[in-house]
Amino acid sequence: MGSNKSNGFKVLMTTDTVGGVWTYTIDLCTALQPFNVHVILLTLGAKLTPKQWSEVNACANVTTYETEYQLEWMQDPWKDVDESGKLLLQLEATHAPDLIHLNGFAHARENFTAPVVVVAHSDVYSWHLAVKGERPSADWGEYYRRVKSGLAKADMVVAPTEDVMNDIKLFYAVETNMRVVSNGRKKQFFPGNKEPFILTAGRVWDEAKNIELLVRAAEHIPYPIRIAGNRTFQGRTFDSEHPNIRYLDSLSPDAIAKEMSAASVYVSPAKYEPFGLSVLEAAMSGCALVLGSIDSLKEVWGDNAFFVDTDSELNLTAVVNSLMENNALRKDYASKALAHAQRFTAERMAADYMEAYRQVMKRQTIEI
Repeated sequence: MGSNKSNGFKVLMTTDTVGGVWTYTIDLCTALQPFNVHVILLTLGAKLTPKQWSEVNACANVTTYETEYQLEWMQDPWKDVDESGKLLLQLEATHAPDLIHLNGFAHARENFTAPVVVVAHSDVYSWHLAVKGERPSADWGEYYRRVKSGLAKADMVVAPTEDVMNDIKLFYAVETNMRVVSNGRKKQFFPGNKEPFILTAGRVWDEAKNIELLVRAAEHIPYPIRIAGNRTFQGRTFDSEHPNIRYLDSLSPDAIAKEMSAASVYVSPAKYEPFGLSVLEAAMSGCALVLGSIDSLKEVWGDNAFFVDTDSELNLTAVVNSLMENNALRKDYASKALAHAQRFTAERMAADYMEAYRQVMKRQTIEI
C-alpha cells in the first residue's frame, strides 16, 4: 500500500498495469497533487512490477490496492470483472470518495454512490475494425453488452481525442455527457545528441502497433532500427527478425528516455492508436515523427509529422530514408514536433481533468 492521506478531494480510480494506461495514471496522479486530490488506486491486469511499485510509491497522494484481476478486454474475464467490481464497491464504502474515475468501461455498471467518470482509452470493437477490417466475432457479445451498459450509466465519458470519442458514439450509441481531454506526459524526455538510428517503442506484440510493417521495410532501410517493448503477452509473440534490427525489449523509463533522446527518427506505423504516449515522448525527445496515416494521429500531430500508408512498406521506406538522408528536413520536422509536444503536459492534463471533475460535481455541494 501507498500512503494514506485522506484530506482534500478523494477519487477512487482503476488502472491497467499492462499498457500505456499505467503511464497515464502515474502522470495524472502526480499532477493532481497540487489540486489537493487524494487517489485510492485499484490496480488490475497483473501484479505490479518492482518498477511500478517504485513509481506509485513516489506519489504521495495515492493509496494503492494491488490485484491480479483480469481486465475486460482479456479472454473470459467476467468472473474477475465481477469480483473486482465488488471490491470497488467495498473501497467506496471504506473511503467515501467524492468521485469514481474508471479507466475502463464495465465497472461503471456497479451501483456507486459517487458520480462516475469513465475514460475511453481504447475498446475492442474500434481496435478490431481498424486492425482486422471487421467487427469482432459473436464471442465478444458479453464484452459489448457490459461496455455499452457501463457507458450508459456513467455521469461523464472522457476520451483523449475526438476520433476516439466518435468511435465510442458510433459503436455504443452513447448519449452521456462527453468531453475530450488530451493525454499528457511529465517532463522527463529531452533531446540529446542525435545518432543515425530509427526507433519505435510500445507493445510490440499488439497487431495494432503494426511493427511488422517496419520489419518488412528494414530490408530497404540502410540504417539501424531499434525496437523497444514487450514482444510476448498472453501467448502472443512477435518474433520477426532482420539483421538491421535490434530488439531492446522492455526498458525502464530512464532507459527508454535515453534511447529516445539519441534517436533521429521515431516510427509508429500504427493501424489503431487512440492517442500515442510513446509518440509524444519521442516528440519531446526531439525525434522526427513518421506515423501511420490514421485519424487519431493526424488529429494530434497535424502538420508536425509525416504520415504513411499503414499497409505500404515502400511508402514507409521512402519517408524514413528521405528523413535520414536529409539533415535539414529531419531537423525541421523534429523541431516542429518538439514545439507541438509542449502543449501535452501532465500539468495541463491534470487541470483539464479537474475541470471535468468540477463539471460532474456541479450539482453536488462539494467545492473542489
